Amino acid sequence: RPTAGRAVVLGGTPGTPEVPHRLGALIEGPGFYPLLSGRANLEMLARCQALLRRSGLAKDDDATLRCADLELDEDAHRVRRGGQEVDLSPTEFNLLRYLLVNKERVLSKAQILDHVWEYDFHGDASIVESYISYLRRTVDTDPTLPALIQTKRGVGYALRTAHKR
Repeated sequence: RPTAGRAVVLGGTPGTPEVPHRLGALIEGPGFYPLLSGRANLEMLARCQALLRRSGLAKDDDATLRCADLELDEDAHRVRRGGQEVDLSPTEFNLLRYLLVNKERVLSKAQILDHVWEYDFHGDASIVESYISYLRRTVDTDPTLPALIQTKRGVGYALRTAHKR
């Protein structure tokens, strides 16, 4: 059983190397299994890494998020658009980061509030509109560059590359 301070390890049950049994145990079981030995561990690790890569949840060593010519460096807390540094407040930075992590996806105001302002925010949802406006003034200022921050009326906001001014 997992206890505080111990890692939960995915693998198989001892003495049952058959794949169907291991899969059944993972699907049906409580989520804690002893490690398999040898190549089975490497296979499980490789499968997990492949799933994370395909899902987009894998964290690259490069902490830079990109959309077109917009770059956000999480480690240096720096944003550039078209090679020019953009100065953002901490909230603007977090909002832009959330949009970049979810680029090409339309996010509702509620989703943005939950992830940028977190659960303890008790203010008006119009704060999202205000900060989207602030971001547009700093990120989408050059008329020669495509506007990246877009509104989907009645739905929410998205960071997209295929938009002409």
